[in-house]
Amino acid sequence: MPAPAPKSLCGLDFGARTAGTTVLAWDGRDGRLHLRACPRQTDADAWLHKLLLPHPPRLLVIDAPLSLPRAYVQLPEKSEPDFFFRVADRQAGAMSPLFLGGLTARAIAFAYHLRQQGCTVLETFPRLVATRRLPESLQSRYRNDNPEVFAHDLLALLPLPCAEPPTSWHDVDALLAWWTAWRYVHHQAAALGDPEEGQIWY
Repeated sequence: MPAPAPKSLCGLDFGARTAGTTVLAWDGRDGRLHLRACPRQTDADAWLHKLLLPHPPRLLVIDAPLSLPRAYVQLPEKSEPDFFFRVADRQAGAMSPLFLGGLTARAIAFAYHLRQQGCTVLETFPRLVATRRLPESLQSRYRNDNPEVFAHDLLALLPLPCAEPPTSWHDVDALLAWWTAWRYVHHQAAALGDPEEGQIWY
């Protein structure tokens, strides 16, 4: 299977380090979307570094927090600081970056290395994409349906066909992250949160 090209757009469902739940989606030179999952018991961080760092994509949208609440960077002078959630988390109904702990730290580190090489890295939340971008008939089926059946209907909405049939919700989330990247470069994406604290794109 080909690797992402330097000008490609990538969507990443960022999972636990060795759980086999990390999935990368990207648009290939053949005009199709490709999916690749990190094998179980494989270090996902090393796998991603090997796959993406030699030739970083144009844009990567990742399903993982890429910042911490403002209270850990700069305490506000008047209002009560929020040590648990960013503005974007509360607006999107997302989990606290602190609850995700080590996953958040790994994602921030990975984004740092990609940005050092000129790659744009944005954060997304697939459930937000599902509720804000999908038709009502699909919104309620997200995470409640057979992922293969859901993915079949999702692919009908995406601008490119998929070379490999999605088989898991991790595949679906990677595709939703890729779709956010596509929307971003086509000036159709929006974001929640404070730009200085960290935004979630959809």
